[in-house]
Amino acid sequence: MLARVPRVRGAIRAASRGGPSPGSRVVMPAAFPSLPASWGEVICRGRGAYDVTGDLAARRIADGGNVRWLDPNGSDAANGLTEGTAKQTWAGVRATFALNTPVTVFIKPGTYSAWGAASVYQNANLIAVGGRARFSAAVTGLSWAANGTYPNVYQATVAAPYAVVDEAQLDAERIATWLTLQASLAAVDAAPGSYYASGGVLYVRTADSRAPDASLLVLPTGALNGVTLLDPSVFASGIDWIGGQRAFTAQAAAAFTAFDCRFLYGETGGYYANSCLDSVLVNCEAHGIVNGDGYDYTAVGKHLELRCRGRRNGAPWAASSGINNASSAHGATVVRLSGYYGNSDGPNVADAVSSYSFNAGCRIETSRDDSGPTQQCNVVADSSGGGAGAKIWLLDCGLGGAGIAADLRPSLAADRIYVRNSPYGRAPSGAGVVEAW
Repeated sequence: MLARVPRVRGAIRAASRGGPSPGSRVVMPAAFPSLPASWGEVICRGRGAYDVTGDLAARRIADGGNVRWLDPNGSDAANGLTEGTAKQTWAGVRATFALNTPVTVFIKPGTYSAWGAASVYQNANLIAVGGRARFSAAVTGLSWAANGTYPNVYQATVAAPYAVVDEAQLDAERIATWLTLQASLAAVDAAPGSYYASGGVLYVRTADSRAPDASLLVLPTGALNGVTLLDPSVFASGIDWIGGQRAFTAQAAAAFTAFDCRFLYGETGGYYANSCLDSVLVNCEAHGIVNGDGYDYTAVGKHLELRCRGRRNGAPWAASSGINNASSAHGATVVRLSGYYGNSDGPNVADAVSSYSFNAGCRIETSRDDSGPTQQCNVVADSSGGGAGAKIWLLDCGLGGAGIAADLRPSLAADRIYVRNSPYGRAPSGAGVVEAW
């Protein structure tokens, strides 16, 4: 039986109409849900450059002068109320919060332990000052020793991690590299940039055969990092969340806003909006997620990614190989403007169930998945999990790159991908419809 080919209406593999002129408001598709008032309208700044008219920085929380300070050189015995009396740990500063009392935490540069169970449950600003602040789930205090049999291998006593990341070794995209999981100690000795765990001992060989140092992140299974609870509104700036089950989870949040934040090397996700009603991410990055999506939205809410990047998500050995995405919605409404999404172990942009997404000025390219046309795609609309069909609009988007079976895949008959001024070089796959708008 021949595979069903999607219906393609309008010009195949070419721009259907010209894009908006610089400085003009974008007329959103009639079927697209309304945007939150704080976003304003979508506007074209220039060829491939899109923005919103709303003052997104104004989403910062009014704190009434209630502030705390966090400093890696501080002390949890201090009161945390001034820069000179800063707390040292997230748990220490979090213990000073009062329910229903908005707060701003100024965070000095450095690396802090992951949040663990110390979630944010009231309206809060989390502001890095003077440089980047890092909340890391990596195991600390490991004692490394040279292996007595294999001269290139170092070992430490620690439970088997879900990943080992070397921040001293960057790939072509300037992202820290994963060490490759091997099946034996001998295989580690023979393969620079690899690891093996057995019997409570971790064996590693770095890519440059150096002794492990602070740049080598051993990431434990099941750790908790950034989490919100009880419907707060949170505003964050200049923070890296590194590792954890998911790097950051906006759990039942009224609103989450992040400027220049990074969600890195999570076990099953980067930024996860789980019943969050309103996300705004500006100049954010979600990279190196081992077994999940860079940006992941559940069935509710409206979410904006402005000049965000999602790259190299899905490790080659991941259990969910082939379905790891740079950005993915599962029923929510998402607007992606002037972003970059690429090098996923699966479709780079994948919107499912009854999702709506509007994507303008984005570059979407190169899937590492090798399972064939179902997942080896740039953009996928897929309602196979239920719903009335996923709807995706593309405006002034660039599609391409190596390792792609199809640029566009509306998987089922109810799924739609609408294309305007977004040329594509490979015939669509799937049973749905690709059409001009």
